[in-house]
Amino acid sequence: MLEQGSGAKDAEAKMLEEGRLFVAANNDFSTRRLPSQWMWRHKSLGLAAGIILLPRLAIKLGSRIPQALAGSSGFEKVASKASHVGLYGFLTVMPLTGISMGLYGGKGLPFFFTNIPSWVDKNGTIAKYSFKIHKTMGVYGKVILDDARPLIPSPPTHP
Repeated sequence: MLEQGSGAKDAEAKMLEEGRLFVAANNDFSTRRLPSQWMWRHKSLGLAAGIILLPRLAIKLGSRIPQALAGSSGFEKVASKASHVGLYGFLTVMPLTGISMGLYGGKGLPFFFTNIPSWVDKNGTIAKYSFKIHKTMGVYGKVILDDARPLIPSPPTHP
């Protein structure tokens, strides 16, 4: 088993901060269409997150999970596990549905200074359902991760 180092935590923190900067720059993005420049960046960063996710999941699956803090209640332990499962689910489904939209929508995958052409046949049904999942998770994810954050007390750090 690998010991989970601070490098993985730093990478996660950096990705979260980049996401927050994007949301801050587009405060009302859920109710209007993003300008194409920002949508290109959104898709590029989403694809990058999907690429980074693969080694992150491999490290996570091969690492020991830190023990709960001494004195943690049963509720805190369950809440901790549930929040991690939920965040990893979010971190997995969002890039996968975004990639699926690009591939099955026939437009390919924008990636910073290039566009990776689609290598699968266009399928509007898959693209449509991928969009619905992506949009729903994005709206509710923003509410859970951003709007409800002030209501949740910060936990102590792991030893």
